Amino acid sequence: MSFRHAIETTISTHLSDLDQSLIELSIPRYEHGDFALNIAFKLSKIQKKNPMLIADEVVQQLTQTSDVLHISQLSGFINIKVDDNYLIKYMSEFMLSSPKWDKDPSILLEYVSANPTGPLHIGHGRWAVIGDVLYRLLQAVGGNVKNEFYVNDAGNQVKTFEASIHAIKNGQSIPENGYGGPFIDTVVAEKPDDVTSIDYVIECHRQSLETLDCKFDRWFKESTLHQSDIIQIIQDEYPDLIYKKDGAVWFKTTDYNDDKDRVLQKDNGDLTYFACDIVYHLNKINRKYDHIINIWGADHHGYIERIRAAILAKKESVTFSVILGQLVNLFKDGEPIKMSKRTGNLIELDDVIHEIGVDATRYFLVEKRPDLPLDFDMTKATMTSMDNPVYYIQYAHARICSLQKKCEGLPEGAHTAINDADRKLMVHVCRYYDVLLDASNSLEPYKLPQYLHELASLFHSFYQKCPVIVDDAITPHRIAILSAVQKVIQHCSGILGISTPEKM
Repeated sequence: MSFRHAIETTISTHLSDLDQSLIELSIPRYEHGDFALNIAFKLSKIQKKNPMLIADEVVQQLTQTSDVLHISQLSGFINIKVDDNYLIKYMSEFMLSSPKWDKDPSILLEYVSANPTGPLHIGHGRWAVIGDVLYRLLQAVGGNVKNEFYVNDAGNQVKTFEASIHAIKNGQSIPENGYGGPFIDTVVAEKPDDVTSIDYVIECHRQSLETLDCKFDRWFKESTLHQSDIIQIIQDEYPDLIYKKDGAVWFKTTDYNDDKDRVLQKDNGDLTYFACDIVYHLNKINRKYDHIINIWGADHHGYIERIRAAILAKKESVTFSVILGQLVNLFKDGEPIKMSKRTGNLIELDDVIHEIGVDATRYFLVEKRPDLPLDFDMTKATMTSMDNPVYYIQYAHARICSLQKKCEGLPEGAHTAINDADRKLMVHVCRYYDVLLDASNSLEPYKLPQYLHELASLFHSFYQKCPVIVDDAITPHRIAILSAVQKVIQHCSGILGISTPEKM
């Protein structure tokens, strides 16, 4: 049970005579308490009464009935401070059971889905890490989730890529708008004869992602959709929404809030990407997924409403969510890195991983909101100092391991009072499941590295101010704090996909 839910349950028990839907906790400034309740303002509208008077009545009722909550009111807001003994007990026990999501949809999470015509670049890496952390997060809260890489192995780009490979292999000029450069030369030189160029690139993508510790339940090839008549499938599914005009086939997406109707098949017979995307999403729906989540680059913003229209038109209870990701701007020694020195193209994901390691790559790619451009400082990512957030978090874990070894064999000392540094750390630890559930509900995995960095900050402050060993004896509540912080760091780092070394 999450901390918030545990306290809400306690309050509901003692305010059973009130409408339970009015009991909703928020987090105030630390000095005001652990939680706040604005129920007095809600009741004032119903009872036509001064909210401060109502707050006094609620405070009195809770004070008389609960011995684990210390209640006060400030200008009508009811502030709640959890008793220290309850805090220690909850902190020591909450991770004995997993967090429970109050949802049970079948979720399909699709991300990266890069064209198999070149190596993965650092932008692909951002979508990969965001998707993988979200995938692990949803699993951690009990979600029924699968992840998928959609391989765009059909269409004109693929034909041009294959023609470019053939031309280079045979000493010919590459076609107009064709592909060239070191990566293409590598494909020509290293691809086995019994493997297609596209499959070779797909395997390169798979290896890059596995190096980053990103694995997929399924790699879905677009070419499998073309084994059937795509336009016929769409016409059969949406007979009232398809029409012809000017020699092209159209979909009436304006019936479902799109700003204009969309072409499915051009007048020359070529299919649009939209046609293939409709059939792909129909495939997802037919596989009985209740919630379809796509992670796309910001350049796909215009695609959202047309795909949503196709899903809405199915009139099935399917939720469709899109996470849009902005570009990554790489910096080194304060200077932007525009091109790869090796290829002259966009910075390859493999190059970044090789230079700064998996832990730093994953952390820095997921630590910010995906809808904001990411300024990735590779110099900071390689620092072995507190200025590097990955080092900062891992050093907290290593310090805990070191302290625990020093405590081995020592007797338990006298119980001491819990000070402010103790308590701030304890409260933050207790909020961990609340953060997991909030991040899951909002599909915002960046909240986890933010939480973990703050946890490390509070621990390092605790380390300086709160001795665990006093007079060759262990301070009881502080050894419990060490254990709880260690478990949270390990669990959260596991979701983020970063390691937790015992020594630094």
